[in-house]
Amino acid sequence: MRDFFLRSSSKSKEVLRSIVATKYNEILMESMLELFSSNEAIQRVFEKGVQLGPEFLAELTPRPDDELGAIRDYAELGWELFAGHRPIAISWERKKLGDIRLWMYEIKDDDCPFCRNMTAPCKFCYLPAGIIQGAVQAWSNYLHNGSYKAICRETCCSAIGDPYCQWTLILVQRLTAAEDLESTLPDIFNEIPASFSTF
Repeated sequence: MRDFFLRSSSKSKEVLRSIVATKYNEILMESMLELFSSNEAIQRVFEKGVQLGPEFLAELTPRPDDELGAIRDYAELGWELFAGHRPIAISWERKKLGDIRLWMYEIKDDDCPFCRNMTAPCKFCYLPAGIIQGAVQAWSNYLHNGSYKAICRETCCSAIGDPYCQWTLILVQRLTAAEDLESTLPDIFNEIPASFSTF
């Protein structure tokens, strides 16, 4: 009987965590949309996520690994904590686009807790995009003296009918200008312009 309650309790925590993420994101987005224009609301929700990122990294691991490949592991672990399950895919590759050298990470989830069972006229998961950007920028600041700059955007969203939510994280050298990145990858910056977080 005790094992049954422990398993039930564990499953209940997953469900509760998911409900909180969905409802918190919904309330935050709706509140911002009532107060501000669509673009400004999106930017403000995203920035709230960026502010949470360093705290989230600190909670995730007291001693982060400084290898670039560890970002993939942190993304998977962090998503599992939020969603109660692993993402369906996480990939990363090193690319050179024109003069820009970058690392591109993609995180996909077909059961995203931030927009589960929702329909929206625009992408809806700006909060986790901000959290990912803030956490990875904090990682770079703490372990690499800010040698890398991070940008994360949601590039697909279940709330608008895509088959999954996807976040694209781009990591570039410190001297890369945000404008150069935006002109090289314009589709990623449709809703939120390219900008780096500073803290």
